[in-house]
Amino acid sequence: MRLGIDLDGVCADTVGRWLELYNADYGDCLTHKDIIRWELHEFVKPECGTKLYNYLNQKKFFSGLDPIPGCVEALTELHELGHELFIVTASPRKSPTAAFDKLCWVEKHFPFFDTKNFITTHRKDMVDAEILLDDSPANLASFPGMTCVFDQPWNGDAEADYRIGQWPEFVDLIKRIDPVEIDLVVFPARG
Repeated sequence: MRLGIDLDGVCADTVGRWLELYNADYGDCLTHKDIIRWELHEFVKPECGTKLYNYLNQKKFFSGLDPIPGCVEALTELHELGHELFIVTASPRKSPTAAFDKLCWVEKHFPFFDTKNFITTHRKDMVDAEILLDDSPANLASFPGMTCVFDQPWNGDAEADYRIGQWPEFVDLIKRIDPVEIDLVVFPARG
């Protein structure tokens, strides 16, 4: 199967690094669990506000992220099972290095990954994957194929075909899904 996998918040702990920098600069102690909606700036001190997004434009911000636990092992297993993996990520438009830093991160953690399948886009609905694993409610809502939400505190209201909390659950799900079921969901006219 062709699997579209989001990077930030699914493979890489972007919010962890973001909060680390913010907490150090503003003397705060926000954690992942405090961020219960997608709009992260609503949870920071007023003097920071939307300036929070400037961290994403820092050179090398994305190259130093920690992997989400279980991600490396899960994607390795899915690759070995013969699935075609696409890393599908949106990069900040004002960052001259974010897309390259993300690609370097992928190459470091997934040496088997075919970099032709690294896609940076804000339009994940345009990606030719059969399943999208993402943590963004908006990306999941617009994707025409089968969807799986990677559970995070900020996406409790996200609608998807499946919801997983840990990477081994996604591997088990992919092993259980019938390719015919995927074909009917992704290409209903062919049914």
